[in-house]
Amino acid sequence: MKKIAVITKYLPYYRLAVFNQLSLINKPIYEIIGDKKGREGIKTIPEDFLNKNVAEGGVTWLKSKSYYYKKSLQLWQTNVITRIFSKKYDLFILDGAVSHITTWLFAILCRLTGKKIIFWSHGLKGTDVGIKKKIRIFFFKYLPHGLILYGDFSKNVMVSEGFSSKKIFVIGNSLNYSVQKKVKTELLQNPDNLETFKTSIFKENYKTIVFIGRLLENKKVDEIINSMLELNKVGLKLNCIIIGDGPEKFNLIEYIDKNKLKDQVYFTGELYEEKEIAKFLLISDVMVSPGNVGLNCIHALSYGIPVVTHDNFSFQNPEVESINPNKNGLLYRYGDFKDMTYKIKDWFSNQRLNIQAECIKPIETKFNPKSHADSINKAVLEIIKNG
Repeated sequence: MKKIAVITKYLPYYRLAVFNQLSLINKPIYEIIGDKKGREGIKTIPEDFLNKNVAEGGVTWLKSKSYYYKKSLQLWQTNVITRIFSKKYDLFILDGAVSHITTWLFAILCRLTGKKIIFWSHGLKGTDVGIKKKIRIFFFKYLPHGLILYGDFSKNVMVSEGFSSKKIFVIGNSLNYSVQKKVKTELLQNPDNLETFKTSIFKENYKTIVFIGRLLENKKVDEIINSMLELNKVGLKLNCIIIGDGPEKFNLIEYIDKNKLKDQVYFTGELYEEKEIAKFLLISDVMVSPGNVGLNCIHALSYGIPVVTHDNFSFQNPEVESINPNKNGLLYRYGDFKDMTYKIKDWFSNQRLNIQAECIKPIETKFNPKSHADSINKAVLEIIKNG
């Protein structure tokens, strides 16, 4: 029986569902090797899930420990080399991170021992130049037998750089959609409770923007506040829910107080319980993500909440490809604050049909754990056969 080792430096909670779906596949068998301890505030999969039977939502997991030389750049990972030299494994899926020393080492050892390699990566975005570009092209072209990428944009960039399209597979991304559907159904059975919940947070029942993610400078959450100020001037008053925590929280609170928006902005803090997150998403009307989107886009769309973000895919995360402009969100001109503000106003000013259905459509068809795992497995089987 063929075995596939999925090597990840740690086990992020947001990958629980796709890891579970991979663990449910019988031919070949997938084993997830990673550290229980995360980095930089990333929550990891709780041990009770790791120890559960896969049929009950668990993961086929092998313990590992990661060591780092800078922030989250991996220097070493235990419990991998013995498996590279084992005859039990046919293929290794490695983090496609050029800055991880372990990726280079493990890939070279896999080559020397005749094991197939796939890099799980964002790939190239067309922004690299000079020696950095040459290193990244060498890394992706000559070390792995194939690539699994999150989005089509990166695939197109790499094909334009001479990569074979036959060795690049787009797999999308996902959260635990089955849990989200269940939670959503339960909460919407009592919509009055959601309305009461909203009135307990805000003094006025304005339309509501939501942001979900780490509060970092590059997320540009302050631009949401600036848009609210501009829209207040033209009579469009909005509420805003900010889900998450991070080093920018104090600055944002100070800025909101200074501009007398305290009654219109609510901070939830860091949330991980799906039911708690769902309550805030379901009382929101649009998710705005100025810096870029990521899994927050998938999270919002899963609850029928449209997304507004910028249009420069070279500086976006691949989840942006789930947005169908004017159907389940809007894209504004990159770096153009006025256009962002206009697009927010436009979303609330123009009537659109079947918004919830349009939001959920890409989740149902592609950005869910089952489709995610099936796409990975398809790539694995193809690389084993022809790689």
